[in-house]
Amino acid sequence: IVSVGDYVTFATKPFELNENLVCGRSFDDRAGAVCLILLAQRLSKAELPVNVAFAFSNAEELGCRGARTSTFKVNPNEAIAIDVTFGDGPDISGDESSKLGSGAAIGISPALDKAVSQKLIAIAKENDIPHALEVMGERTGTNADVIAITREGVKAVTVSIPLRNMHSDVEILNTSDITAVCDLLEKYILSGGVLGA
Repeated sequence: IVSVGDYVTFATKPFELNENLVCGRSFDDRAGAVCLILLAQRLSKAELPVNVAFAFSNAEELGCRGARTSTFKVNPNEAIAIDVTFGDGPDISGDESSKLGSGAAIGISPALDKAVSQKLIAIAKENDIPHALEVMGERTGTNADVIAITREGVKAVTVSIPLRNMHSDVEILNTSDITAVCDLLEKYILSGGVLGA
C-alpha cells in the first residue's frame, strides 16, 4: 500500500479548545497564511502610503527556497516574515518561548533590521497591541534570514505567533495572537514603514 517516497500523515482535524485556543496540525505556517489573508482584506479598503506585496512562499523548512525566489522577483525595500515561534508549555524555558495570548512576537536579532523592529515595538506600545519580544542570538531560522541577504539586502524582520507543540499533530495557538499580528502589521503598513517615516 505504501511505497518508498509516499507521503504519510495523520488524518487529524482542527478543533476548538476553550476561549480562543484551537488545536490542529500544520499551524506552522497556516497561521501565517491566515494573517496575510486577513491583512489583505483589511488593507483592500485603505489608501496605502506604500506598495505592498504578499508572498505565500513554500519550502521554508527546506532552506527557505520559496522566500529566496519571491524576494528576488519582488525586490522589496522592507520585508516582514510572518511565522510561528515556540509557545509556552511544560518543560519549556520562558526564555525560549512566548506565552500563548501574549500577542505578536517581534523579532530581535543581529540578522534582522533594528530600525524596523524598533518601529514595530513603538507602534505596538502606542496602540496597546499585545506583543512580546522574541530575542534570537543569531539567525532566526525563518524566511527572514534569506530575505535579508537577497540582492543588495533587504530590511527584514520577523513577527511571529506563539505556537505550542510545534511540528506535531496537536499544535495549539491562541487566535487573539493572530489578531494582534494583523493589528500591528496594519498599523505599520499604514504608517509607511521605516522608509516612509
